[in-house]
Amino acid sequence: MPAVRLCVLLSGFVLLSCRQNRLQLETINEGFETSTRVLEANCDTSMSTLIHGSNYLTDQFWAVRWQPIAAKETLMAREAADYIDSLQNELKSSHKIADNRIRILFDTLLRYKQSLPGLFHSLQSQDRYKYLEQDLSGIYSTLAILPGYPVSATLGSVFSQWKDSTFGDDELLTRIALSKLKHDLILSAYQLIQFVRKEIALYQDMVFTKYDMVEALSANVVKPGDTIQLTAGIGGFRTELSPTITIDNKKMTLTEESMAIKMIKAPQKPGKYPILVKVEYTKPDGSRASSANTLHYQVVAPCAP
Repeated sequence: MPAVRLCVLLSGFVLLSCRQNRLQLETINEGFETSTRVLEANCDTSMSTLIHGSNYLTDQFWAVRWQPIAAKETLMAREAADYIDSLQNELKSSHKIADNRIRILFDTLLRYKQSLPGLFHSLQSQDRYKYLEQDLSGIYSTLAILPGYPVSATLGSVFSQWKDSTFGDDELLTRIALSKLKHDLILSAYQLIQFVRKEIALYQDMVFTKYDMVEALSANVVKPGDTIQLTAGIGGFRTELSPTITIDNKKMTLTEESMAIKMIKAPQKPGKYPILVKVEYTKPDGSRASSANTLHYQVVAPCAP
């Protein structure tokens, strides 16, 4: 009888230990799910800021070059995350996941990771961004998703090794594995968004400036023979836009701030006179654009004494 009581007692301890371990595993899974939700919210906020601009994040001129890259990368991560969600639902209903579904998951995650270099090709072809290859190598090596699997080269058949090291027969452990994979996926998307923000900040003092043509006359109503100063430029008179400014079809020499300044002597005859100002500049995609405007000033006869 003492031996029977000892066996019953030991069995109770084993069951209690298993119950405690499962509670710990449930807590770990909840932690992954909570962290993933926080990361998703941060990704949404960061992408919105990149698209719409911010006084504390970036400059529109540079952000436009990076927005399509960040948006496409985030969309790819979302699509892979949706597939993981479908596997989580499948696990809840059938309590297991077929090997072919896990294989699709592996291929999806690997395809996401190996597609990333292609997103940056359009920038790497430009002289200004030649340094990107080195910077990108650093970010790729630290991505949370599929660590140890490079973004380039043919990997061959490594699915079985990955599956055995990631999943097990226990349903709870499978659920945790899926939660962690989704967490790593969203974390990788967030890492790349932060990388983009850092790259943009290299060119700016973290100040958002919407650029546009600016021109002004020192006076709109003058007397015959008075002098008027015309100042023309783009936005905050940005030099990287490479502006070319013409006034009345004459190309102007620009100041160090990329402004055009012209002194105009009012004619003796009273009347309203036009001044044509045209600005050509470089758009964020590298193409040239132009904007024209006609200013007017009025010459009035002096009052009789």
